[in-house]
Parts: sequence; C-alpha cells; structure tokens
Amino acid sequence: FVIHPLVLEDILDIHQRPKFEDYENGFFITLRWLKCKKEPFELETEQVSMWVGQGFLLSFQELESDLFPSVRERINNPVSRIRQRGSDYLAYALLDTVVDHYYLALDEIEERIDQLEEEVLGDPGNDTKAGIHQLKVQSLQLRKSVAPLREAIARFSRAEHPYIQEATMVYVRDLFDHVVQIMDTI
Repeated sequence: FVIHPLVLEDILDIHQRPKFEDYENGFFITLRWLKCKKEPFELETEQVSMWVGQGFLLSFQELESDLFPSVRERINNPVSRIRQRGSDYLAYALLDTVVDHYYLALDEIEERIDQLEEEVLGDPGNDTKAGIHQLKVQSLQLRKSVAPLREAIARFSRAEHPYIQEATMVYVRDLFDHVVQIMDTI
C-alpha cells in the first residue's frame, strides 16, 4: 500500500483533530472515538484513523481495544450491505459507529446533569461543585471533538473521488445530519 508520508505522520500523531483529506490514490479520515466512564465520571477519547483506497480500508487505533464488533459482525454476514458495497461504504459504517458513541456519551452527560440537579436541590457540598465543574470541562471536551468531526464528515460528504460511490454519499450525508444534531444538543 502506498500511503502518503503526511498521512503516516497524522496516524502517528495521536493528538490530531478529526479531519478528512483527499489524495490521488485514496482518502484519509481521522477522528476521536468517545467513551464515557461513569465512576468517576469522565469522557475518554481514542484516535481512530482510516486510509481508504480502491477495494481496501486500513484502520489504525491509538489503543488496543475492540471498537467495532458490530461492524465486524456485519462483514461476516455474506448478504450484508457492507459485503455488497465498497471500501467507501465500510468507511461510512465505521464512522457511523463512532458517531453512535457520541450519542451514548450525550446520554451519559444528561444522566450526570440529572444527578447533579438532584444534589443541588438537596444539600450541595463540595463534591457537587466539583462535579458541576468537571461536567463543564467534559462538555467542552465533547464540543471540541464534535466541531472538527462535523467538518470532516462535511468534507467527506462533498468529496468527489473515484473511490467514493454516489450510493454511499446518501449515507454519509445522513451521518452529517446526525453530527449536526449532536452539535446542536451540546
């Protein structure tokens, strides 16, 4: 596989902002996987990058974790849409899984807000104040992850690349709508 040196540099730099870049022999996507720890409440991120070309997708993760079991199940199903489409659709499916986890993080944040509201209405102590501050910091982290993700998905949805089929673009545009909805919710 021929991977542009700038792409390799971005893969190795785990502090990259989410982005989409178009190259002559493929396209590159990097983004942040978001997961939420409940105790103590904390948002954690992991960089996921993809190099996509004609008939292949190489994915790179910051950590050794199994982020995409649902996508793997779909790949193993011989009649699934993933098996019928190209590597561009597989890239969409991986991105969709990442975006779904942003929704899960939002649910966790809403749950934490409800918990802190109950504490504030009761007898708020220093733990409650610290929790409110931590929630604010985590919300800002979420916003900082979603804003560049929105731009990356927008660039993907507008890309005119020989390896991206128009049939896939319908799904990518829908994914963009989901990211905008997440951004509006924050």
